[in-house]
Amino acid sequence: MLLSPIVFSCTSPCLCFPVFSTGFFSTADNGSTDLEGLPPGSRQLLGMALRCPHNDFSMRFIQGVLAPMLFWEAPEFIVVAVTAIAVGTVIVFHYEVINRTNSWYRERQRQTAHDIRHRPTMLLVMFVLLFAHVAEIWLFGASYWVLLSMEGYGSINGYPEVDLLDAVYFSAATYTTVGWGDLAAAGHIRFLAGTEALVGFMMITWSASFSYLIMVRTWGAD
Repeated sequence: MLLSPIVFSCTSPCLCFPVFSTGFFSTADNGSTDLEGLPPGSRQLLGMALRCPHNDFSMRFIQGVLAPMLFWEAPEFIVVAVTAIAVGTVIVFHYEVINRTNSWYRERQRQTAHDIRHRPTMLLVMFVLLFAHVAEIWLFGASYWVLLSMEGYGSINGYPEVDLLDAVYFSAATYTTVGWGDLAAAGHIRFLAGTEALVGFMMITWSASFSYLIMVRTWGAD
């Protein structure tokens, strides 16, 4: 998000100074500053700064302190941060699942070198990978649900109201890149939805590659 300098058109001379805008506030028709779009904490701080009689101090305070706070509280940044946390958690979790499953398989292979009953091994590997994908879908679904429970982060077109299971269903359709067409993300959460589609495709192909390796090691030994 770009920060651009603006000048408030105010009714009092002491309220006119350049500040950095994050797009949260606007100027009303009568020339006063509208703070309703700001987060509550920043709205209070900005209101105090606007009433400050010292223009130089007010300008330095808003540019040096309040402007970064407005950026960090921006819905765009919150969505990007939630997306980064969800993606990082999913990738690390998937790696740990595959790594531990592979370690278990190698140990079992050493212990049952002459056992040709491979059905339990293959079924367990497939169920573990399926569980991993379901857990990752729920993680993304919970991220949607949390963001959609707050105003200004977007919506899911097709639902009048979104509960947790609705968010998980949307997450499953996005994660698997199925896209049934009955739901569509709108607003800032589109960034999360687009990223989930990419990550879901990567995790599914990762599991497919690992499953193929396990099958080659298992059935190729017969």
